[in-house]
Formats: sequence, C-alpha cells, structure tokens
Amino acid sequence: MIFNDIPEENYFIAGNPLRDDILFVHGRIRAGRDLEVKHQIILEILDSSSKITSMHMSHIQVYIIDVPAKQIAEWGKILPNPDEEREWFDSISDDVKKRMLALL
Repeated sequence: MIFNDIPEENYFIAGNPLRDDILFVHGRIRAGRDLEVKHQIILEILDSSSKITSMHMSHIQVYIIDVPAKQIAEWGKILPNPDEEREWFDSISDDVKKRMLALL
C-alpha cells in the first residue's frame, strides 16, 4: 500500500478544484477474476476504507485495474494466474515463504 499526499490545490474534478475531502483508492489485481469477484473486491475496499477513515462511502472512489499475471513478478517469480497459486507457492523456497507468511 502506498499513500500519496497531494496538495489540495493540485487536484481537480471536471476541471474544477476539489472541494470535498475525497479518498481515491487505486488498486491493481491479477487479471482473470469474473465481474462478480471484482465487485466484491471493490465493495470490500470501499467498506474497509470507510470504517478506517470514518469517511462516508460517498466520499470514497475505488478503482481496480486488471494486470495479466504473467506481466507481474513478486518474490522473485512471475505470478501465477488466479487459481494456480498452489503450484506457484510450492515452487518458492522455504526462506521466501517465511518472509511472505511473516506479512500476514
């Protein structure tokens, strides 16, 4: 997760300076999920963001972008497609697995 503070005078909507407090959440996910799953992800991000920030959901905008898994490398390996994670995880060294699991 990366937070970018943008000066108030540097943000515009429809050509006008931003007047309200708005949280913009931009996320990238591995392509391959159906629309129902994507909607669930968006709604969970929206709900969590609202609870964490105490902002009304109408002040939060969530965008997710599909990225083909084969165009992403994490933990020293090209990522698997969704539903192929087990084989990918099994191919990772125990040392890397420990680092990954420590983040949970």
